[in-house]
Amino acid sequence: MAKTTRGPSVEVLCALLRQQQPHQFVGLTATLENPEALAAWMNCQVVRSAKRDIDLIQMVRYGGKIYKVNLGNEDVEADDDPYEQRDLHDLIRRTLEDGFGPVLVFTETRREALELAAEYSEKAQRSADGLPISQQLELFSEPTESSQQLRSQAERRVTFHTADLTPDERTVIEEGFVNSSFDVCFATSTLAAGVNFPFRTVIIPKLTYQYGDREGRRFSRSHFRNMSGRAGRLGYHDDGHVILMPSNKGNLNMRSGSSCQRTIEWNHNS
Repeated sequence: MAKTTRGPSVEVLCALLRQQQPHQFVGLTATLENPEALAAWMNCQVVRSAKRDIDLIQMVRYGGKIYKVNLGNEDVEADDDPYEQRDLHDLIRRTLEDGFGPVLVFTETRREALELAAEYSEKAQRSADGLPISQQLELFSEPTESSQQLRSQAERRVTFHTADLTPDERTVIEEGFVNSSFDVCFATSTLAAGVNFPFRTVIIPKLTYQYGDREGRRFSRSHFRNMSGRAGRLGYHDDGHVILMPSNKGNLNMRSGSSCQRTIEWNHNS
């Protein structure tokens, strides 16, 4: 559902439920900023919880330092970064070598997702277990430039996920996520909207928008939570990791948000 229509559609649904007055109604959200107001309107009670079945370790890697906090805890750890990350692709490779894959990298635009996937896959090795996915894509996708890129990258256990995928391509790619057929995926934030795929690590390479009418604005707290929440899945991983990789100087603050969950914010120097 498009962001521009999601709010009104949910409001209509809530209005219908309110009219029907069900005996019991349970709503779940990780990002709502005004739960008390909505609960009063729906004649419900707000119940807050910061518990997560899988630990979510949030990290910022910058300037030779690594800042780490476990979601729900108060203590922030600051240590020397054991690796000197040269760029995003180097960080991905290090993360996979350390056994913290599969990795999901969020991008701002579709074009950015395709370009980063192409750059990373150029240095990735072909894998025999990537061949079946490539063959499925050849059967179910139209012969376009993007479909050829998907097939070539699938052989290297690399892919991208954007709104430009056809329904058949989306089905093949998403089944590949579930079957652990990919080591890394570059995706726009459409993949952050509550989709339950088994990625162990999420990498967010920047904290401010660079394009369009949002250029220069920071990601919202709810946007960050949606993206970071894709890391770590019950039954697949012991924990999840989200890595922020800011490229500009600033002051790092880790503090509690309004939902009683820990969040990481990067305050830019003027």
